[in-house]
Amino acid sequence: MKLGVLGGTFDPVHIGHLVAAVNARHTLDLDQVLLVVANVPWQKAGARVITPAPDRLAMVRAAVDDVDGLEASDLEIARGGESYTVDTLAELQRIHPGAELYLIVGADLVAELDTWER
Repeated sequence: MKLGVLGGTFDPVHIGHLVAAVNARHTLDLDQVLLVVANVPWQKAGARVITPAPDRLAMVRAAVDDVDGLEASDLEIARGGESYTVDTLAELQRIHPGAELYLIVGADLVAELDTWER
């Protein structure tokens, strides 16, 4: 299984998120793309008021409801605490042993990867 992982605050989810997910799915021939809603986005702490995670998850679920191959994920919300991509990827490897994971990030985040946890 080829599984794309697009994490984010999604506050709010918008067409750019969906276009990136759909394009990645088709370009990389992914079976599925998970839009993983951050519980507590550490890199945005204190920057502004963030909509509660359950509300952001509901928005993402509504946005992907009719989009083939996209699924909203509450993995980071269920885990609780701050959301770190490294922990999410490790958990997805445990849940989907043998799956090929593809991390999908926007160009804006590529320049910041060296600041990410582990």
